[in-house]
Amino acid sequence: MLHQHTSSTVNASTAHLDCDGQALTQIDPRALQGSQLRKISLYDNRLTVFPQQIFNHTNLRVLNISCNQLTQLPPQIGALRQLEMLDFGHNQATQVPVEIGQLTRLRYLYLSDNLFSDLPTTLGQLSELRYLNVTDNRLTAVPAAVWQLGNLQELRLYNNAISSLPAAIGRLTRLRELHLMKNRLSELPAAIAGLTALDVLDVANNAIERLPDSFGQLSQLRELNLRFNALTHLPEEFCQLAALQSLDLRANRLSTLPTGLAAMKNLRRLDLRWNNFTQYPAVLDSLIEQGCLVHV
Repeated sequence: MLHQHTSSTVNASTAHLDCDGQALTQIDPRALQGSQLRKISLYDNRLTVFPQQIFNHTNLRVLNISCNQLTQLPPQIGALRQLEMLDFGHNQATQVPVEIGQLTRLRYLYLSDNLFSDLPTTLGQLSELRYLNVTDNRLTAVPAAVWQLGNLQELRLYNNAISSLPAAIGRLTRLRELHLMKNRLSELPAAIAGLTALDVLDVANNAIERLPDSFGQLSQLRELNLRFNALTHLPEEFCQLAALQSLDLRANRLSTLPTGLAAMKNLRRLDLRWNNFTQYPAVLDSLIEQGCLVHV
């Protein structure tokens, strides 16, 4: 049995406990005694049981217990109401407790690489949440609670089995980055145009066959990754993406391009490899003259 007291780092002046990367299977209770810790990091160990003493530290702001072998996020997590960052990624849990909704000061939540097929509706109570990562899980749909997170700025859901997006996606008006690669999407809803602050969109490795006409309303979009999908054409409205700088369309089924692409003056990188062009699209000459790096 490994104990952490011989190699842990406790900073008394700032109330931090750091026990990262020590292959620990158990935490010495002496390291977690008291109730004044503000940051606890137990990243990259071999814990199979969540240390209950953590819940005594009700002023905790940061908790990183990722990359362990935990099968449960205990309901007592709701006692840590000052928590601003929680990283529970890379564990083996199947459920998130409803008490997660009590963490109303939470700004960053990492739940990646677990066995989650859904998230509780109480997640929608996290009104301060800016960043949510639920990548590499077993989601077949975006949990309904996500659409209530009006202050969310970055959403990462890649490598799940999500097959569609509802119109409710348009509620995330402050979202700046949306990462949905490696899912099972066949289309994007017209309501995606409601993401007026969106800067980065990555939907690579899906099965998207068409883009909605409203897609061109994403006026702040700067980076767009659509590689490895099933697009056969781009709507003319697509060319309204005036802020776009990087566009990856590799491995689709495109055979033509809208002539309006020449009006995309900020485009600096366009990748069209592995499509179905039988003729060189003439519009590319205009883009190249404007300084766009084109691969075709």
